[in-house]
Amino acid sequence: MRASTDVQTAHAESPVRRRTRLADNEAWLGRAMLAPAIIYIVALVGVPFLLALFYSVTNISVGHTEVRFVWLENFTSALQNPTFLRALKNSFLFAVFSQLLVIVLATILASALQKDFPGKWLVRLLILLPWVAPISLGSIGWLWIFEPIYSVIRSGWVSRTSRSHRSSPCTSGACCRWRR
Repeated sequence: MRASTDVQTAHAESPVRRRTRLADNEAWLGRAMLAPAIIYIVALVGVPFLLALFYSVTNISVGHTEVRFVWLENFTSALQNPTFLRALKNSFLFAVFSQLLVIVLATILASALQKDFPGKWLVRLLILLPWVAPISLGSIGWLWIFEPIYSVIRSGWVSRTSRSHRSSPCTSGACCRWRR
């Protein structure tokens, strides 16, 4: 009789033990914690990438509901277009030469920053500022530049023009066109 109660007790405790084992298993817990991030990355990067591949082999366009597979016709027409070939060449040259320039200037800067000099902290700050400053500050700056009343463009324009322009609510043409 005692053996049967031990078996019943073991069966009754096994779901609880199993749950605690899964929660205590570091490999399973790590996968469970990473799953939402992986799903998000796949949804954010993978789905648009697959859509781009699908769109590249079809004749899909805005305003048309018909989708027909054209396979490689899009690529052959692009490779036969002289404007596309010139843009491709320019893009390649720009990428190569800009990276060469970055490598040369970064090497010079790294060599210069190895030595101690007055204002080294300021140079480091100016180098790291583009990565540290959030994009929102740039957005706020652009909004301020194109502000119709308190704009930097407007104040510069007003100081160089006659008083008749000062009565206008927006003296900068760029401000007025942007705000419409």
